[in-house]
Amino acid sequence: MHIIKKLKQLFIGIILAITSHSMSASWSIIFDLPNTLIKPNKVTFFKDVIGFTGIAYTLWDWKNPFELEELMYKMLDTMGKQNPENGYVAKSPEGRTLPKLYCDVLTTTITPPQAAKLAKQHISALAVKRYFANNREQSLMHNIMDAVFDAAGLAKHTEPIPEAITLVTDCNNQVGKDNLYIVANWDKFSFTELFKMTHAQPLFKFFSTDNIYLSSTSKLLLPNSACFEPLVKFHNIDPRKSVFITGVAHHVQAARSFGMKTVLIQDEDFDTVRLELKMLGIL
Repeated sequence: MHIIKKLKQLFIGIILAITSHSMSASWSIIFDLPNTLIKPNKVTFFKDVIGFTGIAYTLWDWKNPFELEELMYKMLDTMGKQNPENGYVAKSPEGRTLPKLYCDVLTTTITPPQAAKLAKQHISALAVKRYFANNREQSLMHNIMDAVFDAAGLAKHTEPIPEAITLVTDCNNQVGKDNLYIVANWDKFSFTELFKMTHAQPLFKFFSTDNIYLSSTSKLLLPNSACFEPLVKFHNIDPRKSVFITGVAHHVQAARSFGMKTVLIQDEDFDTVRLELKMLGIL
């Protein structure tokens, strides 16, 4: 009787293991990129782009160089704002509405070098109108445009989130590489550079290039739910058995309206992400 009981327990364990694997393997896991798998490296950005000019900007002009990002958005907004179709407005991961020039790069309407040239021409025109506090502020804005619209530079100043690499590794073990996808607002030029960088290999080795859908290819920007259509159609994915993981709050509704489950990463809290994936039966 003891042997029969043991065999019965073993049989049940095998069935549960097979069932569990079958449940997780049937899921498609879709990742966003910004604030999800990748984050900016503000240390290298400040060092390479702001540098000593930024220190002088602080000590001599009594200005906070970290507020230059806000000035950048305002300056680019004067070049033109989005004309969103169907009410969809693309935003930065922090929730700031993206200027039209930035959206044009994300959808490959223009190339990053073209955008940098237009932006710097605009800076010169604004300088005539005394838009900037001084020549130093104008120079810093030039540097920022060179960095923001430089493919290699942008890739250099971003880095994979360590906890994201661990999460993707575990997801790969559960559902397999063929069921891992990326859908994100990102330009193809900087992504090409980022994809081949050594520090990004521990992350991107789990993604087939056929499973990566960027705004630069689709010409659509999240939070437009239509961004998911090419992925779903080409791979014959069931949205009801798909989960979209994102660190960008305003991208959540796009996936939900497409019938997908969603997991929002807040403050790089990957423990909560894991818990939600376990509740779905994925991890």
